Amino acid sequence: MRNESTDGLWDARNIAGEPFSRFRLGQHLQYTMDDPLADAIHGLVKVVTEHLDGAEFEDDFTVLGIERIE
Repeated sequence: MRNESTDGLWDARNIAGEPFSRFRLGQHLQYTMDDPLADAIHGLVKVVTEHLDGAEFEDDFTVLGIERIE
């Protein structure tokens, strides 16, 4: 277990030590911006889990979604 603090979701590192990154987070949010909120959130958890590729995520994260209803 690492002893350093992290910046949460975008710092989720795979086995090679590569972080998920703010860039990947932004890409996912752009790609899913027209999806139903629940689908976008589930998709985000899925892509981060795939990025981890079996590595343990040593932090916690909270996803807050805001949906505009007209």
